[in-house]
Amino acid sequence: MIEWLQVGNQTEAILALDPQRILVDGDTAAVIGYTKVVARPTGRSYETDFAHLVTVRDGKVVRFQEFFDTWVAAEAFRAE
Repeated sequence: MIEWLQVGNQTEAILALDPQRILVDGDTAAVIGYTKVVARPTGRSYETDFAHLVTVRDGKVVRFQEFFDTWVAAEAFRAE
């Protein structure tokens, strides 16, 4: 998880990360919220709602799924 976050930090800068709802079922949590991000290669920003599904076992993240508007993210990374 740390490595994934480090790679993401090289390509994106998070301006806002607003978890609005957290639902827990056993070892899995669903985090629903909003984020605003800058694509570092272009300097362009995008905003999107997101849903993260995170499964934790023995104190370690064993599964992470992310759902968001990939179109707006791709547009922010696309060179003009």
